[in-house]
Amino acid sequence: MLQQLQHTAILLLFAFLAGLMWLFPKSKALNEREVFLELWWSAVDTPMRVNFLDSMRIESLPLQNATKGAFHFRRKRNWPIKTKDELSSLPGIDSSWIKYGAFDFSFVTKPSTQKHKTFIPRPAPPTTKNSSPPPKVDINAADSIALLTIPGVGPWGARTIIRERERWGSIITLEQLKDKFPFDRNWDDTWAQSMNIVRRPPPWSLNGSSFDSLLKVPAFNYHQVKKIAFYRESFDSIHWSEIQQWGWWTKEEIDFFKLYITE
Repeated sequence: MLQQLQHTAILLLFAFLAGLMWLFPKSKALNEREVFLELWWSAVDTPMRVNFLDSMRIESLPLQNATKGAFHFRRKRNWPIKTKDELSSLPGIDSSWIKYGAFDFSFVTKPSTQKHKTFIPRPAPPTTKNSSPPPKVDINAADSIALLTIPGVGPWGARTIIRERERWGSIITLEQLKDKFPFDRNWDDTWAQSMNIVRRPPPWSLNGSSFDSLLKVPAFNYHQVKKIAFYRESFDSIHWSEIQQWGWWTKEEIDFFKLYITE
């Protein structure tokens, strides 16, 4: 009888140890994930405006591909996320990511378009022989009032220009505006006649910027900056051609980054 009890006690001990061996790595991974998300959110401007994320920003989020796909789907269809419960219901969403984050669910409803519009001709303004075109607006220095003087840009376009130039430090080319910025209507080629760009030097450098400075790049996450820092410390320097081989971004995205991040 005593031997059976000893045998049973040994089996229970082994079962307990096996359970610890199975649970500990999982618990450790969860703890590391929690620490990573705390650091990630500490480097992100909050609250995050979840209904104004562009495609590159979505891809930089530390979330599953299913969740990123849901963000892309809603963005293309102008389908806003209105509450934290809606955010929590996205497929594959990380509850810890939501736990440590702060979110802004504001959104702008696009005005409905009318199929039939009545065209009312306006009289042409009087011209004078000495009239000259108005001066171009420096979109890297102008405030919202000055941006509204560009015919057709509108309040949404002005806010978008200001938000994006604060995010990246400046606007480099008009093509960047045309391709990247979601104006409230299609790009008007006449805007180029009213806009002027005074280029600023790139605010970041792959090899010259500090770890904390690279964390402020809108499209970089903590894991990516950590690998870049490790690589340049190990090999003295790093180049875009090497980063492109890691498969994080497409060639088009890297070409865009080069406007703001030198080697």
